Amino acid sequence: MDDSAGTQLENFPEFKQDHGEPPREQNEEEEERARRPNFLLWQLAVSSVFVDINRHKMKAREVEMSQQSSVELEKSSVTVVTSVGTIERESNAKEPDVENGIQRAKNDEDVWPFLLRFPMTVFGITMGLGSHAIMWKNIAHLKSMRTFHVPRLIGAIFWFLCLLHLLVITTIYGAKLFRWPKAVHLEFLHPVRSNYFAAPFICCLFLVIGAPSFATGDGSGSAINPFLVVHVWESFFFTAPLILYEVHLYGRWLMSSVGRLSEIGNPTTQIAVVGNFVSATTFALAGYREMAIFPFTVGIMHQMVVFAVIFSRIPPKKVIGVQLRPSYFLFVAPPSVAAVSWSHIQGRVDDFATILTFTGVFFLIIMVSRASFFFTGVRFSLAWWAFTFPSAAISIAVMNYASSRSIDPPHMNVPKIFSFVLVLSASLMLIAIYVCTVRQALSGELFGKDEVVKSVLHVSEEGGLETQTLALEET
Repeated sequence: MDDSAGTQLENFPEFKQDHGEPPREQNEEEEERARRPNFLLWQLAVSSVFVDINRHKMKAREVEMSQQSSVELEKSSVTVVTSVGTIERESNAKEPDVENGIQRAKNDEDVWPFLLRFPMTVFGITMGLGSHAIMWKNIAHLKSMRTFHVPRLIGAIFWFLCLLHLLVITTIYGAKLFRWPKAVHLEFLHPVRSNYFAAPFICCLFLVIGAPSFATGDGSGSAINPFLVVHVWESFFFTAPLILYEVHLYGRWLMSSVGRLSEIGNPTTQIAVVGNFVSATTFALAGYREMAIFPFTVGIMHQMVVFAVIFSRIPPKKVIGVQLRPSYFLFVAPPSVAAVSWSHIQGRVDDFATILTFTGVFFLIIMVSRASFFFTGVRFSLAWWAFTFPSAAISIAVMNYASSRSIDPPHMNVPKIFSFVLVLSASLMLIAIYVCTVRQALSGELFGKDEVVKSVLHVSEEGGLETQTLALEET
């Protein structure tokens, strides 16, 4: 009975729990839980993978958006000029070689129109020829310089060459103004080329002063005024636009937020200042001494400011590129032209005119002593015509000074000999530069691509030139 009762008690689960044997259902649950994977770890692993995938997608999207924005910024209508006309085409961002095509268009000089590549600095040629016409007329008419027996025909040849070049260049640039007014506007805002807008009017005044004597019937030759009688209407006609231009230029230097003299001052800035002295000379020759003093005063005042700004700014800022180094020679021009102008106003070479002449000679000595600076690493360009006008100006100033000094014996007159040497040197320099200019013009290398052309075909976001440093680097 006891055995049977014990056997029956063992068959109950409660009995097994009391005696330490676990129930079968609990063992199965624990075994199943042990075989079951850790879902929390799997969830963390899967979430980290998704985070990495989303991060890579975001980076790829950012790269794609940056590429699209860069392509959109480089999209522009590239104007290709052919014999039929201009064709405007937009670059397609889906094409793989779009950037290469734009770069090839920018690097190809043949696609730039001739009028678009015709710069305002070409008028520097007329200034060189006009100043040499006055120089040779001066040496041929001054009684004190007749020792050298210079024929008057030389001055007449230079005068006709100047007139011819002025007409041709003005016609071409007028066509550019009609066809590409935006390019002319950019040149008017250019820190270098804007100064050459005074050159046509200065050249016209040169033609008035240096007109051949046989064309006017004037054969006289005084000690200081060998020129023809200049009529007052000629002085007003060519001086009025020059004064208006200078009022705008000086106002921009003083009060404009862009293009102030302290920002864009460079040696070519002196061209506009020189125009005041040339204007004063024409009024003095016309017999209006008081009217001549006004532009002379304006020129002296602004020359002192320009001189100080350029001297204090150029070395640290390096605003002048290597190819514009010949423009440093323009430092010789203002004191030389001012000396000639003041001598005409006073009717003689007084002490102040002598001081101005010696100042020009001093600058000439500086430039000659640093001759390697102008030619080392500098390729030929229109900037080289900056040598011609100042060399003629200092020759005339020294010539006037030599004529006002009577030294016995005449062959010992060192200033007179020095002035004649300057005349020959200036003329040889002009002939050499002219030959090089013609050679480059025939080879098609004279009018190259520059930032003004690129700004017309591909305007920057600022609506102007990309950088003033680049603007001063090319001309």
